[in-house]
Amino acid sequence: MDCIRNTGADGEFGNMEVVDLNATGKIGQTKISTLLTAAIAAGLFVLALLPGIGCGDTADTPTATGSAATSPTSSTPQDRAAVLAAQAQLRNAQMAQETYYVENERYAATTAELKTTDVHLNPKIELVSGTARTYEMKITANDNNSTVFILRRTENRIERVDGEGNPW
Repeated sequence: MDCIRNTGADGEFGNMEVVDLNATGKIGQTKISTLLTAAIAAGLFVLALLPGIGCGDTADTPTATGSAATSPTSSTPQDRAAVLAAQAQLRNAQMAQETYYVENERYAATTAELKTTDVHLNPKIELVSGTARTYEMKITANDNNSTVFILRRTENRIERVDGEGNPW
């Protein structure tokens, strides 16, 4: 029969002992701290064998490719801010399109129609097309590269890409 006995003061867990009461009534003791140390060492050994974990080893870790969404090609903070602002304006226009659809059962085909839903729509947003079930809009950011962002709704999905076709 096994039991745990705390031999330390004030509940110190490092001083707990597993007491084995065998059939002869003799007591054999093994310190839990020794068992925990062995378990931790075995766990660290197993983790060291796994690729891409620990010690900064990133050789087998997949890396993300650069895109306008995650790392704009712009180098200055002002350019990055312009890119993010353009993307936010396009998302706001998307919400205006969806609101227009709810009210009119079709998407806006002109910027003037879309402005009936959102009077604060950025004037740089160009509404390329709008039909009963699809639309496409684009905006050019005020960054040094004049990055173009496109948002289009097809029959069954919404795409957000830059002028080169990379998702953002």
